[in-house]
Amino acid sequence: MQRMGGASASLVLFLLSFSAPAAPIPAGFVSWDVTFPGNSGSFDITNQTGPNASTFPDTTFPITTTLHLSGLGLTVHFANGSTVVEPSSYFTLSADGESFNGSPIAIGGTNPLPTSATLTGTFSPVFITLNNGTTQTILSSFSATISPSAGTTLADGDFAIINATTTTVTGTPEPGTWFLTVAGFGTLLGWRKKGLATFRNLLERKGAL
Repeated sequence: MQRMGGASASLVLFLLSFSAPAAPIPAGFVSWDVTFPGNSGSFDITNQTGPNASTFPDTTFPITTTLHLSGLGLTVHFANGSTVVEPSSYFTLSADGESFNGSPIAIGGTNPLPTSATLTGTFSPVFITLNNGTTQTILSSFSATISPSAGTTLADGDFAIINATTTTVTGTPEPGTWFLTVAGFGTLLGWRKKGLATFRNLLERKGAL
């Protein structure tokens, strides 16, 4: 029996596998809200999943499964170069039972303005349904960073989308794909065999064999 070469074996493994790239799905947003101009503001989380999701065909926030956010952490950078790390206790649950309100942060007088903020946390569950009826599996962790929309400091209403990221799926093709893969590889092997035979015939004509 003729053995398959390393390159051919590698090609088979490549053809008989696939990888679907991870993709972001908007689940809500975190925003900087100046609640008392010239005095204080807060970072608030708006959860747009479950009952707050968009209605199909609007796919702005398509997750109809209610995602619970936990393990929240907020890192805020300020114009004077300082950094403050807020724990989950910085946030309190909003009236909708999904979103969160942040505690006031002083910005008046000599207090510096925030220049950016990064929210981290965990989603649950990780198996979700979208408003078009499809399902996805997502990563449990998330991160969202707010940057200034203009200038160097955050303005009222600056926000960052909180994305749920689908997992990268690697596996084997569906049965129909198996047939196309095997057929394509068989054609490739047939072409290779024919090419080698033709080359051998040319050498024989020239008396090389």
